[in-house]
Amino acid sequence: MSQLGYNISEFARMIVGAIPIRYGDASTTPNRGGRIDYSDVQVVPATEFVRLSALGTPVIFPITFKGGEYQYYNRRGEVVTRQMRDFALPASCIAQFRRSKIKEKTRVVASQSSVKEIYGHDDWSITITGVFFDDDAHPQGLTDWRDQKNTLLEWEELADSVEVEGDLFADLNIFKIDINDIQMAQTYGRDRVMAFQIQCESDDPRDLFDL
Repeated sequence: MSQLGYNISEFARMIVGAIPIRYGDASTTPNRGGRIDYSDVQVVPATEFVRLSALGTPVIFPITFKGGEYQYYNRRGEVVTRQMRDFALPASCIAQFRRSKIKEKTRVVASQSSVKEIYGHDDWSITITGVFFDDDAHPQGLTDWRDQKNTLLEWEELADSVEVEGDLFADLNIFKIDINDIQMAQTYGRDRVMAFQIQCESDDPRDLFDL
């Protein structure tokens, strides 16, 4: 929201450090006036992004938790179901992916090498980093940063894997994730802004009776 006086480059550094910020074509580039600083930005074709955030920044790879029926523990420790709505993660989010091979190493006497037995690949380890901020363009109408935070916590409380939608995830054949932990941090010198990080891993849910 323009009245908050965001500096776009500074805002990006809160997420992943100094990175280039790029905007859409001339028809979508935001007004350079007001209290938001758009200095030193680049322009990209409108075909490269999906939508614009309320700050005018392009959302190139949006991430959405898909709604549906999910399991969670109630206060009595019983597994019950809850209907969840779609939740588009804040437009600031960036995802990082890492995967290891599952293998055993056997050391060889008088050798500088080893014998390796490879069994397959581990789950994808995924880190999603972002910032909650007021976004009038949020797809589900969660315009207040606190509503975004509270909704994410509802998803974190589930005792279930989460169906995820996003091109980066689909490219790696990741369609469900399991949330391991969430970190949130106050942003120095800023109100109505909170940084967060989600640690999760890919999931391929299978019922025991199907094995």
